Amino acid sequence: MSSRTSTRTPSPRAVRWTTGLIACGLGLVTAFGLVAGLMKLLAIGWTAFLVMMAGAEMGRRAETHVVGTVARRLRRLA
Repeated sequence: MSSRTSTRTPSPRAVRWTTGLIACGLGLVTAFGLVAGLMKLLAIGWTAFLVMMAGAEMGRRAETHVVGTVARRLRRLA
């Protein structure tokens, strides 16, 4: 009784299927990784844009407030 394992070579069809499945899996993982990365960049960019716009609006309001206050004081003095 021999304890030798069979060393039968797989059929070319099985090799093609296995290689195709592995390539498909890697492609899907890569695609999802790219999409996730792009969405992360988009989220960071959008957040930065909103923060910038909010800062600009706050600056504009502060400037208007300061100009209005100075104008009122000048009118009172005149």
